[in-house]
Amino acid sequence: MKRLSFAAALMVLLALAPMTFAQNYNESGSPGYGESSGEPNPSMEGEEGSGRSQEGAEPEQQETSPANPSDSGEMQESPSDDDAPDATRRLRAMRKLAFAGIFLLLAAGAALLGYSNFKRIERRPAGAPFSDTIVIDADTKSVADAIAKTFNDGHRLGFSALNKFSGQEKLHYLFLWNHKDSIFPDDIQLGFHVRQDPALRHYSELPASARSADFYLYEPSGDYYWNSEYFSNGAPAKFRCAFIIHLEPLGSTKTKVEVLEYLPEICVGKVFDPLGHSGPGFYYDIREVGPTEADRTELLEIIRHAVLDGSP
Repeated sequence: MKRLSFAAALMVLLALAPMTFAQNYNESGSPGYGESSGEPNPSMEGEEGSGRSQEGAEPEQQETSPANPSDSGEMQESPSDDDAPDATRRLRAMRKLAFAGIFLLLAAGAALLGYSNFKRIERRPAGAPFSDTIVIDADTKSVADAIAKTFNDGHRLGFSALNKFSGQEKLHYLFLWNHKDSIFPDDIQLGFHVRQDPALRHYSELPASARSADFYLYEPSGDYYWNSEYFSNGAPAKFRCAFIIHLEPLGSTKTKVEVLEYLPEICVGKVFDPLGHSGPGFYYDIREVGPTEADRTELLEIIRHAVLDGSP
């Protein structure tokens, strides 16, 4: 939205720039016929004192000099643009060049900003029946223990703990925290990202007591992306998100497990941003998108196998 608003402002500036330049040029140019430049006119001052100075002048001093056509009654022609001094012509040329440069910069900025809006973004789900929940024949504590043993412990991050997944799997880079940890998104944070996800909106409205056993699976560096269901101009778009694992007890022997995606994003190349954090330049074009199905289905199956089989 910021890029769209700025691009619209640039287009308005492009439309108004020629009129502004023309107005400024008329104001800064030579005064029109009959207008005063605001500067004192030496010839006028000379005429005011001519009555006094010529009374005592010698006769030969009052004779008209043929070298001065203005004293002979002939009308003096006003200087044209061709007769203007070189400095004036250079100043006008510099103004024209400056205007052309500003116009080109504005046009280039509008084109660069508008380019990102023409990227064709699409999501291609697998098409298979999808559900973001499963029911497991186990009590909630047993399910929670299995989840904690399956994924990398976020509390051990930075202590060279053994990673539970190979480097080729995306879960190698994700770490697990529980609802009591400060890294778990609070209600305000959740509320900022519910527009494209009704399930996350419903989750954010649950009482805190109903979320006390939940987990947060998160990639802490913010730099790791993987291929998922999104495409940009026909090519796979890099995707990332965090996962919220919600546990709901169904009696004493069953547990419903729901997986939600928090802050799903795609990276679709780079875009020019005049308001970037380091000033105008090219930055990664990162966009928030709706949740995927394949990533949640995969995570639910891992949890199911971890509980029933005792291994991921």
